[in-house]
Amino acid sequence: MFHIIINPSARSGRGLKIWRDQIEPELIKKNVLYKAYFSQ
Repeated sequence: MFHIIINPSARSGRGLKIWRDQIEPELIKKNVLYKAYFSQ
C-alpha cells in the first residue's frame, strides 16, 4: 500500500485537479492500493 500526500494548493491551486484528473484515475485503473492524505 502506498501513502500519498497531496498538496491541493500546489501549482497555483492546480494540485487537486491534477490529482483528481490524472493521478488518481491511473492508480484506480492499475488497481494500486493507496491512502491519500491532503495537506492543509
